[in-house]
Amino acid sequence: MKDIEGKGCYHPVAPVRPDDSLEHPNSGAPLHHHQGGNLWIMYLLATLDGHLPDTYDELNFQLLSQGTPTLTLDLNAGISPTDNGSALLVASERARAQLELAGTIQNLSYDPQPGALSCRIQNNTGHKLISGFPEGRRIFVNIQTDADSTLIYEVNPYDYTAGTLKGPKFPGSENLSVDEAYVDELVYEVHHKSDLTGETKKTFHLGLATGRNKDNRIPPKGFDIANAANRLCEPVWEGLGDTGVNGTDYFTPTEYAGGYDDFELSAVPFPLGAESVVVTLYYQGTSREYMEFLRDEINGTAQTLPQPTLAGAADSYIIQTDTSGFFDGLSVWGNTVWDLWRHNHGLDGPGASVPGIVPFPMTQAAWGARPAVINKLKPRPIEPAKVMRIIGQNFGETQGDSVVHMDDDTFDSSSPRIKLWSDTKIKLKIPHYQCGWFDGEAYRKPEVWVTVNGGHSNKKRIKVVKPLACP
Repeated sequence: MKDIEGKGCYHPVAPVRPDDSLEHPNSGAPLHHHQGGNLWIMYLLATLDGHLPDTYDELNFQLLSQGTPTLTLDLNAGISPTDNGSALLVASERARAQLELAGTIQNLSYDPQPGALSCRIQNNTGHKLISGFPEGRRIFVNIQTDADSTLIYEVNPYDYTAGTLKGPKFPGSENLSVDEAYVDELVYEVHHKSDLTGETKKTFHLGLATGRNKDNRIPPKGFDIANAANRLCEPVWEGLGDTGVNGTDYFTPTEYAGGYDDFELSAVPFPLGAESVVVTLYYQGTSREYMEFLRDEINGTAQTLPQPTLAGAADSYIIQTDTSGFFDGLSVWGNTVWDLWRHNHGLDGPGASVPGIVPFPMTQAAWGARPAVINKLKPRPIEPAKVMRIIGQNFGETQGDSVVHMDDDTFDSSSPRIKLWSDTKIKLKIPHYQCGWFDGEAYRKPEVWVTVNGGHSNKKRIKVVKPLACP
């Protein structure tokens, strides 16, 4: 958490840290906004505000404005997101900033000949990385190795067409190719288990959980492993808890003290001779698997609960046939939350890609160098003040110090014209060129290029057409 000058609480006699504090004379108050790292919920709610045409989403509005008694939600009651989109977008950006501060990739080392890679994921927070309710949220390390600007191997690839990680553990995703690997140790998450439901490896029924089968979240600095088991927060791997004495010893004493995870991937068959390696730590606030679970459980079509029930009833799923009226405003939520998640991941085809639903890059480190490449600029032609899409590769998952050039204009990370930045796509709202800029011509073709890590991409021209209002 960011260190700021201020009070640790709102009590009138609370000291202002660090100057007035006896207990903490060397540090300020930790800044933690109420939205935490939940950037996608804030953004999704902002899309309901019709006053903001750049972010308004008609399908999101239709899904969440069904009103009572269809949903237990009335957008016209109280302080509504339909009138507060700007504030919600600011909150989403605060969540984005907190996620970018939460972890750091350090000590990246790669030997091209044996193909051995080692790295450290540093937890910068005061709690486990990640924290909060564990159902469906995860962070994971993605590793890409390149040669001749071509991807030759990838660890923990994400299937963006299916909306989940690739591999046999994730039904509906593509199979891993020979040039891909899934490494479970680099997916930091919690899997509860339940002796009540018979789900001994993984359950989303948190209220019925009887333990954990996996909890490899990175501990904070100074984690008290000696007393962790008594507080039910020790790391767990394959059902075995790490007590720091005779447990699995999942993290070493120095890792507990320093709040990090050191890993080495000598067992992964990286190809020899890679010229560059990029390691990215992604955050996904809600997984496809969890949203499918919510949909099916609410719809009464799931099969995770035992039938007959432990109490002897014939059917576990009776909620959709409830006649008391209690469930009337809840029964539609299953399909609603699934349709919202699916649409805002972009699985229905409109191009929506909301960070947090789609994995969000928290931090990144690179070994070697790979040049940025622009493959195409869209749309062609384009009008002034419209959004240009720069499509290519090796732009980096976050902008950082990278810059977009358009003839003599430059756009760094402080520019509000940068609307999206990812490794393969940049969205830039080009300047509102005035009539005089066209110098009497029907169009101009400025050069566009990107500077990443000090290296320049290839240049391409975009045709900017003169507005009809110009003489």
